[in-house]
Amino acid sequence: MVPIKRSYPAPTCLANEATKKSGDYKCGDVLDRLQQDFFTKCYICEEKYITAAEVEHLRPHQGDRALKYDWENLFWSCRHCNNTKSNRYQPMLDCTQAAVDRCIRYDVVPYPSITIAISAEEKGVEIDNTVQLLLDVYVGKTHLKKLESQNLRQKLSIEWGLFLSCLKNAVEDESVSHQEALNLHLHNSSPFAAFKRWKI
Repeated sequence: MVPIKRSYPAPTCLANEATKKSGDYKCGDVLDRLQQDFFTKCYICEEKYITAAEVEHLRPHQGDRALKYDWENLFWSCRHCNNTKSNRYQPMLDCTQAAVDRCIRYDVVPYPSITIAISAEEKGVEIDNTVQLLLDVYVGKTHLKKLESQNLRQKLSIEWGLFLSCLKNAVEDESVSHQEALNLHLHNSSPFAAFKRWKI
């Protein structure tokens, strides 16, 4: 999870849809704006170019129409993370409001099989809940979620290998091209950027 800058103003259709009995918070350009704001990445696991994309409510609306259509409560998510989170882990960090990649530590152990460790760097119930969500996302609790998490870790493993190779090149050769390549890996738009930043 990395800090994200949300675009404003909110899509105009949200206020209109909120007045309807069966309104749709995925109206107008909501999907395009969210996908662009979140760099086509799930805001929780940071998988990029997700195929099963969903609009997730950071704070579960549970019938509250104000929360359901609140632009600041809508997030770009993959189905795995949205289903894992559901209406649990509340309250949690808002990556559009907090430096989430600094208050949570991300570690990768790539061998013999990829394992991850996520821990709190600061105190707070929002941080603790977010850490628990991330652990459940990357490890899984049910049999199905464990299989999904294994697939996610495999994608992280591939990206991790590319990143380590890029990091090695940048350390051994300080040319502009290697430094630019490394900077791309550390940018908010890069998959699993929080893990990469903690390695640095």
